[in-house]
Amino acid sequence: QECLKGAACMVLLCRENGLRSAWTDKPREALKTSVPALLYLVQNNLQYVAVTYLDAATYTVSYQTKIVWSGLLSVALLQRRLSRHKWLGIAL
Repeated sequence: QECLKGAACMVLLCRENGLRSAWTDKPREALKTSVPALLYLVQNNLQYVAVTYLDAATYTVSYQTKIVWSGLLSVALLQRRLSRHKWLGIAL
């Protein structure tokens, strides 16, 4: 499934303005978007592995912690400020 998504994106990219120009015109932009895309690919594949080894309740609870980690890491790594409402949402 993930390979099909990647192939579809490559076809659309090549059709729009060519693969070479997408990488050579703006290489920094290509790197900025490729790193999160690869991490997302790894995450999705690891979810399938987790489903096979964990029971449903454990998987669901651990899967939902990504919201908490996203909030905490956005503060720690991106120096973002969160309002009290957002902190309350993370805590709940």
